[in-house]
Amino acid sequence: MVVINDATSEAMNYENQTLFRYATYNCNYVTFNIKSSDNGIIKDLVTDNTIKVNTGAKNNYDINLEIDTESREDLYVEIQAIADECIQTIEVPVNNNNAYAAADNPNFYMNAVNRSNGNSDRYQFINAANGSNATIASYTATWDGFSWAKDGWSVDDDGNKCLVVNAG
Repeated sequence: MVVINDATSEAMNYENQTLFRYATYNCNYVTFNIKSSDNGIIKDLVTDNTIKVNTGAKNNYDINLEIDTESREDLYVEIQAIADECIQTIEVPVNNNNAYAAADNPNFYMNAVNRSNGNSDRYQFINAANGSNATIASYTATWDGFSWAKDGWSVDDDGNKCLVVNAG
């Protein structure tokens, strides 16, 4: 037997989370199937995930939920747990506020204040707070045709640090 309890009242899309807790009795394995329902369109997220369990033990089911959708309403996950002949199914609504829909003609804003052509990491875009030595993320780029003299990380006419990309 498998019993799902302490299911989250609302799952968060694009986040690591404990979706629910479960306990098993008189069985050695439990199998999970998780599907998303996006305005009635069903997609498999987890299929036949079989886990070895200890009878009587309480367990967490952790997941990085990723449902590729722009929907903000009528989005659910259906969780099915199977242990021997016992099947339990629950439905949990999904909050999709972390999704960012694609936009036409997006703008890219970058803070170049801490950048210099003399930096050893000048070939990377770095996401870091001003004055912080902690790099949150960095992205290596391919730089063709840069001399790193009159282009690259520079200062504009108003004295603002910027990335100069010359034509041609």
